[in-house]
Amino acid sequence: MAKDSSNSQLQSARSRLMRLALMVLVGLIFLLGLVVLIVWLVLHPKKLQYSVEDAYITDYHLSGNHVNATYNFHVQAHNKNKRISVYYDSAEVRVEYDEQIVATDVIDPFIQPKRNVTDLYLKLESKDAALSRHAVRTLRLERTAGSVQLDLKIKARVRFRLGAWKSKDRTMKIYCNQVVANWAAGRSFERKHCDASF
Repeated sequence: MAKDSSNSQLQSARSRLMRLALMVLVGLIFLLGLVVLIVWLVLHPKKLQYSVEDAYITDYHLSGNHVNATYNFHVQAHNKNKRISVYYDSAEVRVEYDEQIVATDVIDPFIQPKRNVTDLYLKLESKDAALSRHAVRTLRLERTAGSVQLDLKIKARVRFRLGAWKSKDRTMKIYCNQVVANWAAGRSFERKHCDASF
């Protein structure tokens, strides 16, 4: 009988300890969720937005299946966050035509303050860039039509700053697909919104 009583007390003690451990775990999960919610409510981070405001081509020359040209883009970066600045530590830019890279360049590092629109004027040159036969035919047709469809892609290493805290750097990819570029500056242009992801 004494053994049954001590076994019962041992099981009761284990049961209480398990309930206590479970309550502590649930409490910690609740506190962590509450902290995340409060941080999100205070920061209320907004997605960075990008758009192409103008695009045109100059110094165009097509010889055989090789193209020389200068691709000019006016890109706007919108940071609508009230408390978060963005550090662009490095950025690579490329222009594609018919899924072929025709020009590449880099953007100098810059800082985008909170609640800011930053204008980027990109000028990429293709020098003797080789194109497929299909791309050459399509490019000639688009030249006659008066505009050309390009893809602008940016791959950037960015960090976020909130007060004195800076995040680790992350890779962000910005895709501005099917940008309809003119063959000269000053012509009407329809803004093209870009997709950005990490």
